[in-house]
Amino acid sequence: MSKKNKREDTTSKSIGEIIFTNVFTLFNIVNITLAVCVALVHSYKNMMFLGVAFWNTFIGMYQQIRAKRVLDKLSFLSQGKVRVMRGGQEMEIYREDMTKADMMILSSGAQICNDGVVMEGRCQVNESLLTGESDWVLKDFGERVYSGSYVVSGYAKAAVLHLGEDNYIHNIARAAKKERSINSEILYSVKFVIKIVTILLLPMALLSFGKQFFLLDEPLDKAVVATVAAVIGMIPSGFVLLTSIVMAVGALRLATKNTLVQDMYCIETLARADVLCLDKTGTLTKGHLQVEESLSWEDFDREEIRLFCMSMQDKNATLQAIYHKYRDREKEEYNPSSYQVEFSSERKWSMAVLEGKGSYVLGAYEMIFPNGQEEKIKNRIRQEEERGKRVVAFAYSPSCKHEDELPQQLSLRCLFVLGDRIRSEVRETLEFFRDNDVDIRIISGDNPVTVSQIARECGMENYKKYIDMSYCENEEQMKKILKKYKIFGRVTPFQKRRIIQLLKEEGHTVAMTGDGVNDVLALKEADCSIAMQAGSEAARNVSHLVLLDSEFKSMPDIVMEGRRSIQNLQRSATLYLVKTVYSIMIAIFFLFVPFPYPFQPVQLTLIGALSIGIPSFLLAMEKNYGRVKGNFLRHILGKAIPGGILVFLNILASLGFTMLFDYGEAARETTVFFAMAAASMIVLFYLCTPFTFMRTILFGGITSILVACIVLFGGVFEIVRVPWVTGLLLAALISADLLFYKKPHC
Repeated sequence: MSKKNKREDTTSKSIGEIIFTNVFTLFNIVNITLAVCVALVHSYKNMMFLGVAFWNTFIGMYQQIRAKRVLDKLSFLSQGKVRVMRGGQEMEIYREDMTKADMMILSSGAQICNDGVVMEGRCQVNESLLTGESDWVLKDFGERVYSGSYVVSGYAKAAVLHLGEDNYIHNIARAAKKERSINSEILYSVKFVIKIVTILLLPMALLSFGKQFFLLDEPLDKAVVATVAAVIGMIPSGFVLLTSIVMAVGALRLATKNTLVQDMYCIETLARADVLCLDKTGTLTKGHLQVEESLSWEDFDREEIRLFCMSMQDKNATLQAIYHKYRDREKEEYNPSSYQVEFSSERKWSMAVLEGKGSYVLGAYEMIFPNGQEEKIKNRIRQEEERGKRVVAFAYSPSCKHEDELPQQLSLRCLFVLGDRIRSEVRETLEFFRDNDVDIRIISGDNPVTVSQIARECGMENYKKYIDMSYCENEEQMKKILKKYKIFGRVTPFQKRRIIQLLKEEGHTVAMTGDGVNDVLALKEADCSIAMQAGSEAARNVSHLVLLDSEFKSMPDIVMEGRRSIQNLQRSATLYLVKTVYSIMIAIFFLFVPFPYPFQPVQLTLIGALSIGIPSFLLAMEKNYGRVKGNFLRHILGKAIPGGILVFLNILASLGFTMLFDYGEAARETTVFFAMAAASMIVLFYLCTPFTFMRTILFGGITSILVACIVLFGGVFEIVRVPWVTGLLLAALISADLLFYKKPHC
């Protein structure tokens, strides 16, 4: 039975993987182990923390599965069709419908989806996703092509050798993204917190149990419950879950804006981006070229350019625009040339050799006539480029040699002036980025003067700071150029990538938009890459985000969504680390004092759910559009440590107060619980400032629920009556907290 290609799910985990990764987390395993310990001593109500773990896990799975379904639908819509020869006819089919009987048609921009062998024509192929080498490889008759590589230029037909998993690398598009390390401070921070907590968890549990059971002679059940309480508070399980949920919700919201998220963590890098590199064609302009004027010489024959266009198999945008101008509907027969040199971003010209006629070359004038440019022609080209137009030259040579070099005795036949329309929303979009502290760089393969004029029409302030990168000779020169200029013309694909690398080396977070094959290397290098759906398949496959409507005006909404997600995540993550900080401090402190650990797991569950769990998820969904700056972990620790210290000091003060007034053990533990609850609510109070209507409802509702639980269900939470002076203590603590715990800490 013949194999068929499978549509690769590159956008998200499978449902099984989502369930597995949410259920079998380190923190869930620890929670279950602690619950078993509590159950063995028959203290079942202290197992309530399992309810929090369950709902956290359930919410995480629900949000991620929901996001997966939406993204998979978008992913299916974004799947490009492939061109094949089937039954002697050329047609477009979905990749998964291809069979070995089909002949693959390989043209510029297409990613090769199956291993094959070239049977007709030739093309240049970039195999960097397979080999790591950036050099382009010429594929001629009888040579193998491999899935995962993509066509840079040329036109060829290749027989299919392998399908599905038999391909050399059957999931190369996914592998291309996996090879690139994830640039996420949040991910690093989560891993660091997990590492630290894991290191502390076991020794703290053993020391706490040893102290309770052996030194204080506490009964086994009380020692186990106290140990579980000490350890459970240290686990920031909601922190990990919250990160996943915020990313999933962010991807869902972007999906409503016709944006496919192929890497969840790109939401963070997009929120941090301070430099945006733009390709001109297809991003700032619509990418639909048209011939606006032709400047011909006496020996120019319209039939020559028509035959040239028809003979070339590689139909790029420039060629299509010229052919549309000079086509003859009564003469649509295909007349392949005896030899072709396809256009590439490196050489910037293409050539067709027509037997008995000579060689015809189309491309940049300065590339075709590098040593013999006429001043009059150069001035005319400069005038058109200053108007933002693209000028290409059409030249002829009587030579019929089959070589990849420019022929001798070239003479100019015609100059074609081509124009592209500016997208209507570009000016407002660039203004948005300027107002939001994002530096704009335009990187294009076009003439720098043309690019500069396009930038002027788009309202870019630094449109005069442009340079021709074809004169850039070395690394040091490029570094100096990068500091001085904002617009780069005549940029090769390798220079585009190096520009991105140098910007990153300077400490910038770089986002890049593009749609062509010449953008692929730079897109893969960028911290966050955005491709247009209407662009090349290769560009879409290596990008983090795909704009399904190919509209540049969607960019502000995407950036704002990223900022909202990460800014709110920073605020909410602070709550979890506040608990971790004070739990570690309390656990260590009570190892060295002659008192048992004062909290029950059920009490910590109540405080955690009300002052951390519920508020964190609600605050994480608010609007918050400031650009994300600074180190994520340092930022949240800078807020969490003062909060943790505040709670710890409240506990110490209340403990000293109960010793002074000779409280009993039950009253002492209740008083310490009240002090911890008061400090936790103060931290939440400052995180809610400035108060909006929703934040007022949130804080008021949480406070009311906490009071109701204490008054109505005190027995469940091991809360007893305390002396009336405890009220004075709490009033003093709250006043001191409000006075000394200033808003800047939050």
